[in-house]
Parts: sequence; C-alpha cells; structure tokens
Amino acid sequence: MNGSPTQSAMKVMFIVVYDIDGVILHHAVPPRQTANADYYCRFLQHHLRPALRRKRRHLVVQNPIILHDNARSHTAAAVKDLLHRWLWEILEHPPYSPDMSPCDYDLFTKVKEPLQGTRYNTRGELIRAIGRSIRNISKDGRADGVRRLPNIWQKVINKEGDYIEVNCSKTGLNLISDINKASFMRQLGQEIMG
Repeated sequence: MNGSPTQSAMKVMFIVVYDIDGVILHHAVPPRQTANADYYCRFLQHHLRPALRRKRRHLVVQNPIILHDNARSHTAAAVKDLLHRWLWEILEHPPYSPDMSPCDYDLFTKVKEPLQGTRYNTRGELIRAIGRSIRNISKDGRADGVRRLPNIWQKVINKEGDYIEVNCSKTGLNLISDINKASFMRQLGQEIMG
C-alpha cells in the first residue's frame, strides 16, 4: 500500500448554478442520463426557474445574463429559444476558454478540496458529500468567482485571447446578477462580444 488516496470508482455529473450571492442550485444528473439539450431545457424549466423564484426572485423579473460553457446542450437552438422566450440574455463564452468560466477557475476546485482522499461507496454518499461541500462554500461566501469575472475577462482581452489560468474541469452555469450590465460590457470590450 503506497498511502496515496484512493479514488471513488463512480462519477456524478452536476449542474451548478450560482451568482455573486452564492450557489442557487446544484443538481445531480441521473445515472445513464445524457445531458443533452432536451434534458438541459427540462432542467432550466423544472429546476432552475423554480429555484430562482424561491431564492432570487429579482432575477426572474430582471432578465439575468447567463454564462454557460459551449457544451452542445448549452448552445442548442432549443436552449437559446427557451432563454430568449424568458428574455434572459446569453453572454457568449469564447470557445476553448475554461480559464474564463467561474466554475472552472473558482468553484469546482473549492468543491473538490474537502472531498480529496475520501472514497465514497455509493452514488448517494458522493452526492451528499458534494452537496455539503457546495453548501459550505456558499454559506462561507467563498463562491466568489462571478465577482472576479470582469477582471478575468479583462486579463484575457489584455493577453489577446491567450489563456491566463489552467484549471480545467466540468463547468456549470453561472448567473451574473447585480453587476451593472453596461459597465460589465465595457470591461469585457467589443473583442469578446464580436
């Protein structure tokens, strides 16, 4: 035995939604479920929107800006149409840019930290452990990647698109709220928005 931590044999895909006030929702995708556009639309309708009504009512009426990665399920016409119907704006995420996603450069590293070295025997144990980790991060105010987003994007603009950080993992969805949209867009610059 070499003393190194053992890894759990199972994997769980999560969709995590957060804004500058912390995590709004975390959702474990069921086993053997493909997280395709149809599933993602159902998630938005049946999980995210109700969670926003309960936890961030102002976002439902203020038409939030959504940032999610370029996964096919996020960029599909059905998803874009749904968000357009709700009058939610999509902040386009440049391709191959995990260094510009708050989930990648901030949240998932913090979620994984307390779980390292622990072996989970069931999917339920793993989901509960991840849920606890996410709740603790949110409660402690450490889900602050969205606050840093304008500065991160400005660094990328200054480096003409070169990567600034390399910390890649699965990404989730981020809601950008309470950031003055006009100043946010000025900070991003026209280079990003095309």
